[in-house]
Order: sequence, then C-alpha cells, then structure tokens
Amino acid sequence: NLQFWTERKTKVEETRLETNYDYETARATDGTKTVTRDRLRVQGRYRYNLEETFFLQSNTQYSYAHVSGIDHDFRQSLGVGWRYLNSKRLQGSIAPSVPAQYQEVWGETEGISMAPTIYQELVYNMSERITFREETNAMFPMEGRQDPTYGLLLRMETKLMTNLAFHVEYDFDYDGAVIANPSQTNIRARIGITF
Repeated sequence: NLQFWTERKTKVEETRLETNYDYETARATDGTKTVTRDRLRVQGRYRYNLEETFFLQSNTQYSYAHVSGIDHDFRQSLGVGWRYLNSKRLQGSIAPSVPAQYQEVWGETEGISMAPTIYQELVYNMSERITFREETNAMFPMEGRQDPTYGLLLRMETKLMTNLAFHVEYDFDYDGAVIANPSQTNIRARIGITF
C-alpha cells in the first residue's frame, strides 16, 4: 500500500492532492499466487473561497480497480459548497456537485454520464498538533444500471513538524458500478506520514 497526501491552504484557495495504490496477493494451498487487490486512485481537490461561508469546489479523479472489474474511472466535478461550521477547533462543510464520469467496467463503457454527488467534511482540531477528520461522499448515477457509490474516510493526524505529520486512517468505499461482485466494497486501514 502506497499513499501520498498533501494539502495547502491560503485565505482564498485550498488545494489537495491524494494518491493511493493498493496491491495485494494471496497464495492458494497449491502454491499459485493470485492478485486479490490492484487498485489506484489519484484525486485532486481545489476550493476557491467566494466568501467566508461559500466556496467553489472542483474535484478531479482517476482510478482503477482491476480485481473489481473497473478498468478506468475518470471523474470531473464542479460545485458550490457551504461551510456550516467554521471555528478554530471545528470546521464542517457540504458541497453538492454534478460530476461528469467516464467509466470502463469489465471492458465495456456507457460513455460519459452525469451523477449528482454530495461531499461532506468535518474537521476537529483537538490541539495544535492533533486533528481528526471525517469525509463522506455519495454519488447517484442518473443513467445506466449502476447503484449509488458511497465513500467514508476517518483520519487522525498528529503533526511531527511544520510540514510533516503521522496519520492513521480508515477508508471505506462501495462502488455501485460493480454489480453483484463481492469486490465492489473496499475497506482499508492505513498508517502513514503526510507532507
């Protein structure tokens, strides 16, 4: 499992880049190796603050999950978000958007589709060094035979230095594009260093 996460904030803009790669094999009793997880997700998020409460948000994502049958998944979204909490200790926001999505599942594609999505984020700064983060998203495809897609991230981060932190996270996602496949649910626990 490899992960890269970086986030930068100014008074006007917020930028985040995140990359996760999961690869896992299992050995059967007869000695043959099977790939049980081969998954990549690269995601960028940009926020432009319109005022203290409202912001524009753009998300760009590319991913694949070969074992689950997702060969390629491109998503680009734009939405307007609202900060319902904005104190030094507690920040909360919600951002509805409509992404365009191109996805190939088991070698087939339905072209570009639209899928209303809602992003929700809650950050609790327990101290100057310790932060808890919860992020949830739900995507509801308008076309095709896909089920909704859901995601949840729980993260605890401890600052070691100004630009270096240690984190522990739990990441869950359910991809509705992979119908009747036990691989459509992914659960990961990670420990890492953040720059």
